[in-house]
Amino acid sequence: IEFFKNHFRLFPILIFGGILPILPQMIYWYYVSGSFIHYSYPEEARFYFDNPHIIKGLFSFRKGWFLYTPIILPIVFSLFLLKKYTKEWFFPILVFLIINTYIVLSWPIWWYGGGFGQRAFIDSYPLLIFPLAALIQYLQTKNKIIIAFSLVLAMLFIGLNLFQTRQYRSFAIHWDSMTKEAYFANFGKMKPIDGLDTLFKTPDYENAWKNLPERNCPKE
Repeated sequence: IEFFKNHFRLFPILIFGGILPILPQMIYWYYVSGSFIHYSYPEEARFYFDNPHIIKGLFSFRKGWFLYTPIILPIVFSLFLLKKYTKEWFFPILVFLIINTYIVLSWPIWWYGGGFGQRAFIDSYPLLIFPLAALIQYLQTKNKIIIAFSLVLAMLFIGLNLFQTRQYRSFAIHWDSMTKEAYFANFGKMKPIDGLDTLFKTPDYENAWKNLPERNCPKE
């Protein structure tokens, strides 16, 4: 409160700076719709906080965060190491991750359209630097065998993520229609195998936007 009292004259600059980056989008909205604020999603699209898709969003073959970005899994669990090194960071980051995951995966299109992996969590990565740092500091106290094993595991996780990114670019991983069958049929192969497209299952967007069960829902 004291900070805001001492700097209240800077508020107009702060507000202007906040509006400036989104001004082009607002101008475009006005150009195509006649309104500076335009809701571009379907009318029924909203967050469904009574039915979040936590398991699917984290582990599914369609867009599982931990599946397509596996290095995140040990980093998230390393959050509890923060209690040992920086207690003041542990609780706020834990609360943020829980609430953010709940909100992000309460969106009916929990795979967030086209793209590779769970792009909706990218904004969380700066905070995950802290549990990553705690993990590195913790490993420095261990013997060389544990350190070597951890480095190999980290390289495997990062390598898998980079390889799958290349698979996505070569259409071996579909942007929104991956299934368990398609994932394992083309696992480790840079180019799509013959008939891979028959294993893809297009999401039922019509039902999903209404948070209804998808028709012919793929195994995820």
